[in-house]
Amino acid sequence: VRFRPTDRLSLNLTSEISRQDATYDFGIPVVAGEILAVDQGTFYGEPWSEIRSDVTRASAGMDWMLGAGPSSTWSVRTELRFQENEEEDVFVLPRVTDETAQTGLLERRASFRFEPSETYDLYVNLLGSVTTGTVRHNLLFGADVFRISSGFQFGFIDAPPPIPLGGL
Repeated sequence: VRFRPTDRLSLNLTSEISRQDATYDFGIPVVAGEILAVDQGTFYGEPWSEIRSDVTRASAGMDWMLGAGPSSTWSVRTELRFQENEEEDVFVLPRVTDETAQTGLLERRASFRFEPSETYDLYVNLLGSVTTGTVRHNLLFGADVFRISSGFQFGFIDAPPPIPLGGL
């Protein structure tokens, strides 16, 4: 959304919220470099195995024309952005071992990951355009500040039972 209270001032506001949910499937197991002769439509994960990502973004900005003359124009542009991100995974990985081909059982390992983060971004710029004779000079002076804080948790949970693999 853009507000333009005067010819020399505009305010910009944006926001976005997104969510992704998906189920993990790590595809067809491979033993000793060979794809197993199994039904390629088989799902080796678990229905409760999922990835979830929530993202919230917001920003507020301002463009302000300081002054304009026959040979120069000056303006200030500033923006503050915030992003909050939360990712959480619970997934089952096929675990192929040397015994997989002998036993015909595909072992699986289950784990979780939780990773929240917050990002702040601020920038302030002074923009100038100055003409000297027939040459126009565009000038930019500014400062950016970026801050991120995040956490990370990872661990293993009880593994689901192995899956019998046919065709070995």
